[in-house]
Amino acid sequence: LYFIWPVTFSIMLGFFFGPIVVNFLLNMLLSNVCGYHDQLSYATALSYAMPLGVYMNIAWNYVHPTLHLQPGLDLSDGLDLIPRQNWITDTAYYNFLWKNHVFHHLCVGDNSGNFNVTLPAADWLFGTYRTECDGYKVDVQKKKIY
Repeated sequence: LYFIWPVTFSIMLGFFFGPIVVNFLLNMLLSNVCGYHDQLSYATALSYAMPLGVYMNIAWNYVHPTLHLQPGLDLSDGLDLIPRQNWITDTAYYNFLWKNHVFHHLCVGDNSGNFNVTLPAADWLFGTYRTECDGYKVDVQKKKIY
């Protein structure tokens, strides 16, 4: 339900070392195919990856417990910096994430998807993004599933 500190540190290590691996693989895979020899500097890649990792952890620790109607974490337990406010659950962004997560739980089997709660573009990229699920209707404004 939460990313507690050990999980947060593990994820951040992945975002810290990930750019090195991605740069290496892109260079190895694409250099022979299309002459790709450019590499982002590690500092540039890190400047993209680290804020994304921080966002993912902060957003997860706010959005996921809120979606499941659970309280937040103490800062001593995990990276939970967004204050719980009722008005946030009425924003278009939260409603989008709510619907995304509902379909994660409703769509099963061959139709399963929406695995990434805070970064839905990853699901779109990998073909697992779902906007509807057979047999269910969702009312985002009322937060109801029919």
